[in-house]
Amino acid sequence: MERAPLYDNWWVPDVAAVIAKGLDSSVGCVIASLTADINFTKLIIAVSYLQNPDVLFLGTNTDSMLPIGKGCFAPGDGAFVAAVEAGACRTPPILGKPEKYMFEVIRACLLYTSDAADE
Repeated sequence: MERAPLYDNWWVPDVAAVIAKGLDSSVGCVIASLTADINFTKLIIAVSYLQNPDVLFLGTNTDSMLPIGKGCFAPGDGAFVAAVEAGACRTPPILGKPEKYMFEVIRACLLYTSDAADE
């Protein structure tokens, strides 16, 4: 996947045109998660994709911060999910802790596997 272009003057209309031209109509899902590689351009891209109601929006977890040692803290996954959620005006299902969704999927897969083995 090609990296998103970075722009110092993201508010310039020409920049919006460049970003819009680079949007891929085959994108079907945006996953919001922790990243050290965040920038405003990437938020614009994520929020733009999520204007299409057919694009699935998923979040990894809602941890707002992470202790990184020596009394320092970093924004957690939830901070990044919240940024995209606020910009897109959409609320994603959360796949990881503390939600039960992933456990339900794993359980269903295990039950399916178990049922298939019984046949």
